[in-house]
Amino acid sequence: MIDLHCHILPAIDDGPAIIEQTMAMCRVAVEDGIKTMVATPHFKPGKFDPPTRKEVFDAAELVNKRIREEGLDLKILIGAEVRAAEDIWSYIEENDYLTLNCTGKYSLVEFPLGELPDYWDMVIYELIEKGVRPVIAHPERNAGFIDDPDLLFPVVKSGAILQLTAESVTGERGHGLADISAYLLKNSLVKIIASDSHSADRRRPILSKAVSEASYIIGKREALRMVTTYPELIISGQPI
Repeated sequence: MIDLHCHILPAIDDGPAIIEQTMAMCRVAVEDGIKTMVATPHFKPGKFDPPTRKEVFDAAELVNKRIREEGLDLKILIGAEVRAAEDIWSYIEENDYLTLNCTGKYSLVEFPLGELPDYWDMVIYELIEKGVRPVIAHPERNAGFIDDPDLLFPVVKSGAILQLTAESVTGERGHGLADISAYLLKNSLVKIIASDSHSADRRRPILSKAVSEASYIIGKREALRMVTTYPELIISGQPI
């Protein structure tokens, strides 16, 4: 399986503070059957100083080196979770690591968990127009989409991709998030399930439970595609 959204790089954001914590996450992921993880550190200009390209690449290189030393069947790729802003394109245009696996084709975009900004859909349409398909991170956790999930229909039709958090699908984050996740799945709006993991103990890198739960809603074949086929196309920069 491929985990397209995780915070696994040490001392980069609010994920693990040290490499030992990162490696604990890697072991949990491998045990669950995950073979590829895209590290997506937060990129929020104006909120805090975002990591530089060098910091992200150096951290990923360190983790991959330790993975090889431990003989784990896992690889870490590079991306970012980019906070939606009116000037988002200027950042993505200048920094290749703000697209998933640095292909320049897909970018993981995060909206505030509270009220949606007035320009939220313009951000999506601008990226699509520029040739970068936005992968909207955890829409089931955004208050604006929770209040009106049908807002997502037109942007998905235009090319946006929705990524659900695994623990939302399983109900580990509450029945409300499970319900809206099920609604989005039933309406064929979702293409990706990812962990959004931050540690080995809390918000863990586990996908198998969510795949099992999603299988009851959309069938096993399509649920598996959300952690295999679709993320593979994204990290390869290929169309879905």
